[in-house]
Amino acid sequence: MGLTPPPDQDVVVFGASGDLSARKLLPALFNLSNEGLLPQRGSIVGAAPVEMDEAGFIDFARDSVRNFSRTKPTAKALAAFTKRLRFVRLDPTAGLRDLRSALTLDRRLAYLAVPPSASPGCARRVVPRLAHAVRQRQPQRRRQPAARAAAAARDR
Repeated sequence: MGLTPPPDQDVVVFGASGDLSARKLLPALFNLSNEGLLPQRGSIVGAAPVEMDEAGFIDFARDSVRNFSRTKPTAKALAAFTKRLRFVRLDPTAGLRDLRSALTLDRRLAYLAVPPSASPGCARRVVPRLAHAVRQRQPQRRRQPAARAAAAARDR
């Protein structure tokens, strides 16, 4: 039984300009892309509170893949991967407005590539806002009473 790509979704990497992203995440995402195991549609959005633009992030990702990938990238594979990359500078005063505008799909995977000291605060501030943005865009379905109770217990 072979591996299949997940459903279409955006991948958001918080802390995308850091060492973990450079050495592990971006090369791993490249290899998944090269093997056809990323979603067919969706962006890979790097987010970090640093002075960087999208071109700078793409250069950062290219260098990361060239230096740390387990497979040697071809020009074609690297071009296909970098075509999906986006970058959002996280501005503490803007909330996640800029990030929301960079996302293309309602389904998304968020990876917190931040230091352990920042993880609890980042999770408390970022994850609920992303979930809220998704709920605002999706039509609400009526739930059966048992499903409502289970969802309420899960949300606590």
